Amino acid sequence: MARKSNWTKYFSVKGIKPGIIQHTKLGRIDLSDESIPVEQIKALYDAKCVYIVPTEEGKKKYKLEVEVSME
Repeated sequence: MARKSNWTKYFSVKGIKPGIIQHTKLGRIDLSDESIPVEQIKALYDAKCVYIVPTEEGKKKYKLEVEVSME
């Protein structure tokens, strides 16, 4: 039996209800599926997908600095 990735420990979805998105470079991804490899979600984050934000645990694990919007 395959182990669940549970990428939600490291990243969360912001601004939309988790579901299917179409990314221009990474294709169709279902953000409601917690078994997606965390590397794929990190690739979305690295590709500046505005719907993916790191959790505190994700910031530590991946040494991420989150830009603060001044809006």
